[in-house]
Amino acid sequence: MLILFLFGTIIYLAFKSNKIADQNRLWAGMAKETAHQLGTPISAILAWIEHLRLANESDPEQLEILDELSTDVDRLNLIADRFSKI
Repeated sequence: MLILFLFGTIIYLAFKSNKIADQNRLWAGMAKETAHQLGTPISAILAWIEHLRLANESDPEQLEILDELSTDVDRLNLIADRFSKI
């Protein structure tokens, strides 16, 4: 009876471990897909910031706003990069 109990416990632990591993793979895949999907709009926003920076070179107030936008987009890019490394 003890052998059957041990065998049942081992099977239960194996299935539980497999389920946890599947969930971890799913979360990692979702993180990588999220990072990939964020990359395209982030690149486009960076390009628009540069375009606006060139168009407003003589306006210091606009350049200051664009610097703040660039800082925020750089943070988003860092987050997307961290997600892609999961």
